[in-house]
Amino acid sequence: MANEKSGATPMNPLEYPWDPPPTSGLIVGREFLSIQLVDGRRLGQSHRRNGPGESFSSCCLNKALVEANAAPLDNRFLVVSIGSNSSPDVMRRKFAQYRQPVSRVLPLVRAQLHNVGIGHSAHVSRVGYIAAAPYFRSGARTTVWVSWLDERQLLALDETEPNYRRIQLDGGTCPLVLDNGERPETYSLFASRWGVLTGGNGEKLPFTDQSTLFRLLTDTGGPDIGVNHGSPFFQGPAERVAMRLATPSNQIWAKEWFREAGLAGKSDFETLAPSRLTPYGNVLSIERPAQRGTFRALPTDDLIERQGQQCIGIRPDDAEEFGIQQNAVVTAFVEGSTLSGRPGLMVRVVQVDGLDRGTVAVDQIVRNALGIERQEFVSLQPASPPRTSRVLSFIGDPSYIVCRVQAADLASVEQDVALMEPLAMRFLGILQGDAIILEGVQCNDVGVLQPVRLRCIELPDSIKDRRTSLSGGGLESRFPSSADALGVFPDLPAIFLDASIRSRLGLGSSKLSAVRIRASRRHQLFTQLREVLLVLVLALIGIVSIVPDRWGVFAAILVIFAIAIGVVIFRLRGQLGLRRKPSKLIRALRRAR
Repeated sequence: MANEKSGATPMNPLEYPWDPPPTSGLIVGREFLSIQLVDGRRLGQSHRRNGPGESFSSCCLNKALVEANAAPLDNRFLVVSIGSNSSPDVMRRKFAQYRQPVSRVLPLVRAQLHNVGIGHSAHVSRVGYIAAAPYFRSGARTTVWVSWLDERQLLALDETEPNYRRIQLDGGTCPLVLDNGERPETYSLFASRWGVLTGGNGEKLPFTDQSTLFRLLTDTGGPDIGVNHGSPFFQGPAERVAMRLATPSNQIWAKEWFREAGLAGKSDFETLAPSRLTPYGNVLSIERPAQRGTFRALPTDDLIERQGQQCIGIRPDDAEEFGIQQNAVVTAFVEGSTLSGRPGLMVRVVQVDGLDRGTVAVDQIVRNALGIERQEFVSLQPASPPRTSRVLSFIGDPSYIVCRVQAADLASVEQDVALMEPLAMRFLGILQGDAIILEGVQCNDVGVLQPVRLRCIELPDSIKDRRTSLSGGGLESRFPSSADALGVFPDLPAIFLDASIRSRLGLGSSKLSAVRIRASRRHQLFTQLREVLLVLVLALIGIVSIVPDRWGVFAAILVIFAIAIGVVIFRLRGQLGLRRKPSKLIRALRRAR
């Protein structure tokens, strides 16, 4: 495309479109860091090079954007870069010229664009070169670069392209295939407002360097400059031609001559509507697996009724077809990846109308636990939570958190304890030494989950710091990092478990699995009753000494006992975040609403 707004030091127009990157990468300020794409995965799972000349690290692109305080990939927009927009230097200059601050962090990914040819726009840029322009050409395949732009970057780029319209192309008609195999269903492209140059016979001129293009235009029988010049306008040294084209009056004249001489052909994109903004997170780009029972993962609605649990939403007919009821174990399904076959996570199932067949809405915590991106795939297995007594159910339904499982430190191996981060303990409302219930994926013969009850110990800073310093690399490492192995950063709270506990949870030798955890209501109930027992005893002694009537004493004892039970339940619900299950009538009214 044309760099319509020149900077303080104009770039040489004869060097258009300037240098594209040597490989897919990430623009970070003045640096361009190469990225290694992962076949069959979304872009966020790509690995970033730490610096120029260095080998690829296992740091994922998601983490790199977080560290740069840049917009996440799912909130960015795919724009195919034609011409100079594939040059990192040009993009830096365009962003610097915008009237508001623009992030200098931009992913650029190589791709193959099908059924689209590249020629030259039938106009001259302000700097004095004839820029690239796409046109529809069945059977063509062109190497292009795809930019992932945030909202302000897109506005800045639009402002530099007054001679182009940003249009939306369908990935079915004009397939775009990224080097990692992604095929976006839709993407944006800048098409010329003035048409594409032809040789006068309707055949589009090929995209080439400026010197060659000037010779091609000379061969079309270009006009004279004027009565005092006998050579055609585009004839002569390329430097001199470029100087002529840098003159505003010649630019206006050249555009008019292209049109009047019949050199401005149609791109066949003229009838397309202007590009609508579709963020990458909403763009399908990975083909659905052939295996039955796989679902495309979308984000959940903010208003979904989680009831203290991590949730997925599913269509009622999909739930009925696959036997999914109130709970299920959700597992990542990524063909050819080590993620497939890893332990999943127990979740609550909410039936949601309005989803497409074969899609499920998945909470972000669940996607992070599994290490999958939006628009990737999961499989579901029916499961039932462990049964609880009526007394505990009356107190309230439990609230859960999800933690990342780490191998136990030597200080806690072969013991039925769990080391947890303090913040996770505060979320659960528990203290040092309290009992917790862990739910993995181990089910009995009838599909009922088998929980594990452990004593919780606060994770010491010394152990956490030591493990952080040792962690890194993929799942083949002794202590893998979730950012490196799963593309998740920042990660879930950590819980350190012994190998025997991991086996009882059904996790086996799998690293960086996830479990959901809740406080033990029975343990907390007994703790609270023990605290009020002394008060009850003192109250009984006082009542016996004051009330002479035996039935009056009995009635007073019942009242005090009921008050004590009410206080205990009230405190438990406040401490543990327990909630009463809504009645059938209330649930029916909510569904009707």
